[in-house]
Amino acid sequence: MAKFHDLNIPFTTDKKQLQKLIGSAANVGYEVVAVNHVVRDKKGLKNAPGPVELQNIDIANLKVKGRSLQQLSRVTLILKDNTTFARMSTDNAIQSYDLLAVQPTTDKLFLLACTQLEVDIISLDFTQRLPFFMKYHPVRAAQDRGVHFEIIYTPAINNTTARRNIIGNAHALVAVNNGKNVIISSQAERVMEIRSPYDVANLGLLFGLSESQCKNALSRNCRALLMHAISRKSVRSTLSVRRIEELAPKECWKVEANDPENIVKQRKTSEEDDGDVGRPKKKRKR
Repeated sequence: MAKFHDLNIPFTTDKKQLQKLIGSAANVGYEVVAVNHVVRDKKGLKNAPGPVELQNIDIANLKVKGRSLQQLSRVTLILKDNTTFARMSTDNAIQSYDLLAVQPTTDKLFLLACTQLEVDIISLDFTQRLPFFMKYHPVRAAQDRGVHFEIIYTPAINNTTARRNIIGNAHALVAVNNGKNVIISSQAERVMEIRSPYDVANLGLLFGLSESQCKNALSRNCRALLMHAISRKSVRSTLSVRRIEELAPKECWKVEANDPENIVKQRKTSEEDDGDVGRPKKKRKR
């Protein structure tokens, strides 16, 4: 069974409150959590802190099931212009975090985040009406690069206006990307705001996701996101391997084209054609 993830636990200087948030997430069923540091300018940027120390009582439910809790660090950069965080890939402080997220505030910055920036998550402020439209080509480019889009559910619980905007913006996103590369996170600042994975999966139906996409937004998509974060730091490219049975009918030609027997036949026919070109044509007798 896939692990459930909550990749947005807000960082706070109150260590006890942070312990309660992480412990509560673990007790309701999350096995992977990420402490999120929101940075608005370079002055607030610091190296990633270590994991939060938890007591046995905080992760008692996981221990009963024979599982453990994995803590990750995440930084979310608020993009206001192109020069605020110009060199993300070479900044040691930014690269010290496990996950890198950005929140673009304009149409041009959204296009830049989708097509060029080496990030893991694009997190938009869905509590308000977006100042731009999410177009198909930038979103598709982000999908092809392995970037995921985040939907935060806590404001939808606390505020009616925010709920209406989140549902509308989430439906606009799902209409563009067909529910792919979407994760759902809490961003809960209080313990009472954290919901179990199954409650969040049901809440995802309001965002326009199907039942399977809701579960993937808490498990499989998050796991793919973590793999993307690891590859971002280690390699520039990845290799995807699939079984022949999983290929779509329109992609089967790739297997036939790479079949050794077909390659030999193609070489023979090409050599015969080349030989025929050099031979003089015989004149027909009248």
